[in-house]
Amino acid sequence: MLLDAGYSVGAYTSPHFIRYNERFRINGKPASDSILLPALQSVEEARGKTALTYFEFSTLAALQLFADNDLDFALLEVGLGGRLDAVNIVRPDLAIITRVDLDHQDWLGSTREAIGAEKAGILRAHCPLVCADRDPPDSVRKRAAGLGLAPSAYYLGEDFNISEAADASHWLWKSKDQASYFLPRNTLHPDSVAAAIQACHLLTADCSEAGIAASMRRMQLTGRMQYLKIGAVQMLLDVAHNPSAAEHLVDEIRRIGRASRVYAVFAVMADKDWRTMLTIINDAIDAWFLAELPGNDRAEAPGRIAEVLASQGGRVAKCGGTVAANVSAAARQATAADLIVVFGSFFTVAQAITIDE
Repeated sequence: MLLDAGYSVGAYTSPHFIRYNERFRINGKPASDSILLPALQSVEEARGKTALTYFEFSTLAALQLFADNDLDFALLEVGLGGRLDAVNIVRPDLAIITRVDLDHQDWLGSTREAIGAEKAGILRAHCPLVCADRDPPDSVRKRAAGLGLAPSAYYLGEDFNISEAADASHWLWKSKDQASYFLPRNTLHPDSVAAAIQACHLLTADCSEAGIAASMRRMQLTGRMQYLKIGAVQMLLDVAHNPSAAEHLVDEIRRIGRASRVYAVFAVMADKDWRTMLTIINDAIDAWFLAELPGNDRAEAPGRIAEVLASQGGRVAKCGGTVAANVSAAARQATAADLIVVFGSFFTVAQAITIDE
């Protein structure tokens, strides 16, 4: 949205799919080696004997890279949690917290309240908050109130909202600041899109309704509700790896409603709540293709997933083999009227992206 409004923008996100450069984007494009390497070198020279983690090194390189370019805005995605994250060394002009769900419990805590407290660590006094959780943990609200952010805290469903218009192909976005937009539907999560629009307003960015609508028509994130073709068969890639994301994926499968059969290619990390994910999505899947992720020690064994699916009445068509082998197997069974859904982790989707048609 900011790019379409004519601003120069840097974005630092993680993880990457294929190349490390994807983590650093300048005006929508991954940073080239020619500008990224000097930033990395500057961090290496400045750190002296100070030890840095992989993510800390990357974060400092991103800040150097953005400083080297004349940018209007820098978007920094927190890596893990918030309170103790490397990105949190920056004092933001605006903080965004999306939906708080159970993830990374070993690091952030076992409840939404505990995780919310960690995420609320990015908040600062005099820094507006946009919260895209319709039922945020009290820990987020308390932190915001304690910092005196009440007048500049925007909560989804209270201070701004997005809903499906009578025309199911459009969304209606509204804000307490009296702004309201009629926008084309996008495959990304509407609550997150709503937060992005609210953020643009609070940043006093010159983003018009027409401009945002134009952005919505072509807005796409790699690996998030991304449609590709494998031969004549439609393939939907999504990095969904927790129950909240699985719910959104089910909503998308049901929304399109045009697939005769839905085949799932699935591989997930063992430390994720994949059992709940299966419970949420199993009824929408006609057959499962369970892939391995060679060399990834965190990946759950396909056989263990198959056992849980069997207890839930799921039909496993293939158990084991690479993501590419499972996509090929699903494509051989599928017709042009079917849908192949590849999900479970960034690692899973990264393997699917590299598949040649």
